[in-house]
Amino acid sequence: MKSIVILGAGGFARELLWLIESLGNWKFLGFIRSDSSGSLEQLHGYPNYPTMQEFLANHASGELIYYAFGAGSPAVKRMMDTEARSAGLCIAPPLVFPAVHIHRSVKLNDGVVICAGTTLTVDIAVGYGTMLNLHCTVGHDTVIGDYCTISPGVHISGNVIIENNVECGTNSSIIPNVTLGEGCSIGAGAAVVRSIPAGVVAVGIPAKARG
Repeated sequence: MKSIVILGAGGFARELLWLIESLGNWKFLGFIRSDSSGSLEQLHGYPNYPTMQEFLANHASGELIYYAFGAGSPAVKRMMDTEARSAGLCIAPPLVFPAVHIHRSVKLNDGVVICAGTTLTVDIAVGYGTMLNLHCTVGHDTVIGDYCTISPGVHISGNVIIENNVECGTNSSIIPNVTLGEGCSIGAGAAVVRSIPAGVVAVGIPAKARG
């Protein structure tokens, strides 16, 4: 059985624990929280380490340990990734909640997390470190980049391109044949009906750049 640790100890990290427990083929070693104050704690019965250094001190050198991102922010995920790789940990393969609807043509990169109730249809690619939260739908021929965060209830139509580091807010929707530029952020409940430039925060129905 492979060993895994969750980077982060907030709300999504605890939801990710549920996913890992549901898979039943991982040995869970605990959380590494982003707040280094205080000492070792317990969270849902597992160790909650204040630092990467303390986590490593409690595990044998050379042990193969995988990690998963328990955070939503693309920037935070990138920072976590750098620290974990420097510490000699390995990114986890895709973690997909049991009974998620996903066609065999879908390509998932390492570090991907797909939560309960989500559906991915056909010929979709999901990039490194990207998370699709609860009850999302993704249509045919869509490409999602690295470190993206797709919040609960997001509906992505076919032939959509989502570039790296994009965040889609809860219950937002995206019509076919649009592109979300790198690092843009889509507000909760927004309806994207045209392409959104890189780095823009877009809100409303239809989604427009926030002034």
